[in-house]
Amino acid sequence: MKFLKVIQIQVRCTTMTQEIVWLVANDMNFDEAHRRYLVERFPFVEIGALFDDYIAKDVPGRINTERNSVEFVKSQPSPRFIKSHMPLELLPTVVNSTCKIIYVARNPRDVVVSWYKFQKSLKLYEGSSEQFCNNFMNDHTLWSPYWEHVKEAWMIRHRANIMFLFYEDLIKDLSGNIKKIAAFFDKHYSDEQIVKLMDHIRIENFRKNPMVNQPTSDIVMPPEMFIRQGTTGGWKEVFTPEIEERFSKWIMDNLKDTNLAFPS
Repeated sequence: MKFLKVIQIQVRCTTMTQEIVWLVANDMNFDEAHRRYLVERFPFVEIGALFDDYIAKDVPGRINTERNSVEFVKSQPSPRFIKSHMPLELLPTVVNSTCKIIYVARNPRDVVVSWYKFQKSLKLYEGSSEQFCNNFMNDHTLWSPYWEHVKEAWMIRHRANIMFLFYEDLIKDLSGNIKKIAAFFDKHYSDEQIVKLMDHIRIENFRKNPMVNQPTSDIVMPPEMFIRQGTTGGWKEVFTPEIEERFSKWIMDNLKDTNLAFPS
């Protein structure tokens, strides 16, 4: 497998980065990007194991597990891609190969809010935001524990085949980070091409693009449920002072023995 992308748990962050990576690695082939679903260009390898039985019962449509399998990825022409929320320790063969890995981390406050709203919209969670935050901090949500996940990637970020990105930096300097991603894939693009890609992934255009605004090609939902705000700091609209106090202590406790720091 020539290219691999590993991401954290949030929709806009994940989807935007996938589209950037795919277009950068495929010579800005916008025509094909407008013809093929992102979920088919970037299979989500563990989705069938986690959700297929549940979603098949409760949501119209069914996740196509064959198109999200490792076997399907192997059958694709190079460059090949996968999306995964799994920690790197569960991908040892890939991590220790020459595959290119892009890992995107995001402020855990925004992660939990995005994750909460997405699960609520799919009716996968019926509780309060406060309880969901408690579950997240206690490692009782899917793809937990958060800190071990991020710290593991942070520790090996200097490897030649790994690029560690903060979502906040990506949003703050989209043009600069697209150029960094291009360099990571040994690609070079003009300023005009970079601007075209930036416009392509602008939140308003993303919501209107049927190739990226659905979690799978089999399940249809309103685009604003899957592609929400595309901003940072949304947690401020959800957190109560009590949640923020507990979350800040949780973050401080988990960062005290590391040089990992999220952009402000």
